[in-house]
Amino acid sequence: LVRTGDPLATTYNDQSVLENHHLSHFFNLIQQKKEANIFDTTQGQSSYFTEESYREVRRIIIACVMHTDMATHFGLVSKMNEFVVSHDFLEALEEEEKGEDDDQSKNDDDDDDDQNEEDPLFEDGMVKKDKGAFFKTDDERQLMLNVLLHSADISNAVKPFPTYKMWATRVLEEFFNQGDREKTLGLPVSPMMDRETTIVSVSQINFIEFVVAPLYSAFSKMFPETQSMCVELVENRRIWQERLEDEIERDASKTDAQKKSEREQFEKRFRGLIDKHFSRTNAFKDTEDPIAKRVLSTPPHSRRGSAVHSSPLASAR
Repeated sequence: LVRTGDPLATTYNDQSVLENHHLSHFFNLIQQKKEANIFDTTQGQSSYFTEESYREVRRIIIACVMHTDMATHFGLVSKMNEFVVSHDFLEALEEEEKGEDDDQSKNDDDDDDDQNEEDPLFEDGMVKKDKGAFFKTDDERQLMLNVLLHSADISNAVKPFPTYKMWATRVLEEFFNQGDREKTLGLPVSPMMDRETTIVSVSQINFIEFVVAPLYSAFSKMFPETQSMCVELVENRRIWQERLEDEIERDASKTDAQKKSEREQFEKRFRGLIDKHFSRTNAFKDTEDPIAKRVLSTPPHSRRGSAVHSSPLASAR
């Protein structure tokens, strides 16, 4: 839209065109259609919103949707990592794990006593104020909401593979349709949008490694209950590795040495992903899987002195 000078792009000065358009359309809709206005402030005491609270909610919604623009992705991940470190999440998680180990030891001696042990991270089902998530200021709460919506927006890769593959296929077809139009208009084809040259398995491996993993690595520290999503992400990366290796093996244009080199390159990248982002999780669903065994046997390379089960606190330091 920007490169063709579309009226929609010029309306929003080429900035977050679709995000701005969706927000504008939404707020215009609820103003024009009373039955659609969930923020109606004219109902007196029966209204949930005052003019002041509506303006605040509108501000929050705008900020959240604008942060679904992928142009803000890496800045958001950086803020998440800063937040994790500054709020002692890693120390809290280590304390939680230590508490679990202690509880398990005590369980061998006295199950009843173990049930009365205090959880170091949670109290009455909520994260304690002195550990873990704070979200005390308006800025911190807005960050949390931005993170939640953006994480949901690119969450396909942390879902079970059949669901992930279905949506990946749909979004890639959307990309390829755009690439087709760009070719027709004589424009450069955008990355991952040329149906003739894009290798699906490689595109998804890149998406996982460079976009999704950094986000969900920090996300799972902010919200420890979501670590199972990281295991699903690693499993999906393993499946794409498996499919890529099959494609490499069937490629008659490559020598055996070239095939071996390419497989090893992606294995090392996979190991680097584990070391950098998921060293504190039991990453693989099945460590006996041939690819999982090969990846875990690959020497660490992406981080100095890293190991699959190294301390997350030491890694952060």
